[in-house]
Amino acid sequence: MRTTAAAAVVLSIFISLSILSCKAGNENADFPDNCVETGFDYKNGGVILNTDSNSSQSLYLLNNKSDSDYWVTHPVKDPGASAGWTSDINPGNWSAFTANISGFELTCTKTGQSSMETLSCNEVLRVCRISIPVFKPDMSGNYWVSEDKPLQAVLDEIKGRGIGY
Repeated sequence: MRTTAAAAVVLSIFISLSILSCKAGNENADFPDNCVETGFDYKNGGVILNTDSNSSQSLYLLNNKSDSDYWVTHPVKDPGASAGWTSDINPGNWSAFTANISGFELTCTKTGQSSMETLSCNEVLRVCRISIPVFKPDMSGNYWVSEDKPLQAVLDEIKGRGIGY
């Protein structure tokens, strides 16, 4: 009888550990099926989009995996050439961004009452690229498609703007 009880305890511990390791190893389980972790690199605290040979119009989903909001920003290296921009993303929310140039950089920044803190995007931002997005010919460029919403609302807005996937 003691052997059966001991075996049951060992079995329940084994099952619990198996479930925990599956969850821990599957952080990206809530990415849509057609969104894969490819075409970008985390570098120098930021995230660089379109790093592979596919520098055509790409569609990325960005997810705030931290417990606070922050800005996702494209740093402007030549202020005379273009205006800078930022987009706030709250904890657990998603945004969609499309890029058509190779090496498009995004950074993550937290603002306080009197300071700004550069965050490592690798620590606060999850990224995936939609495998085969379908854009209308007049939809090229680098722009926010949807900002700071639950995943399903972002996916609905992508389709509402006429982008297929």
